[in-house]
Amino acid sequence: MKKLISVFLIFLVLIIAAACDSAEPSPEPTEVAVEPTEAPEPETTPEPIELVEPKVVIYGITTGVTGNNHYDAIMLANVGDGMAQLEGMKLVYRLKEGSERIKLAEWNTPTTIGPRSFYLLVKSEQEFGIVPDYIFDQPIAGSKGGLKLYD
Repeated sequence: MKKLISVFLIFLVLIIAAACDSAEPSPEPTEVAVEPTEAPEPETTPEPIELVEPKVVIYGITTGVTGNNHYDAIMLANVGDGMAQLEGMKLVYRLKEGSERIKLAEWNTPTTIGPRSFYLLVKSEQEFGIVPDYIFDQPIAGSKGGLKLYD
């Protein structure tokens, strides 16, 4: 058995040596001069993008969770490309058609929402894990009523 292993190892060494001797050295890299080219002109001029004026919308509403009917939040969004001003606006809630409008929020001082940004309003004494922009006191019902933003 030792002879067989010895013959195998000698054979393996010969194969490796033959492979190393027959390897040709790799050619040296050569420099190739590249001429700078200009970018081709576009065939047509793109249409200008129409900018959207600042516009505040009611983006999302959360009205309670299991075990906590007062876990209420409202998110406003500025869907425009400029700063949106909330000063002079108010957000009202009405439980049903014909019922009294209840003011949830009113902005009497300069308050802005950046372009494509959000503004969070939450019910008082509720923890949402982030600092709200505005806190309101009136609970809102999930299955009835509606919200409206007046300017």
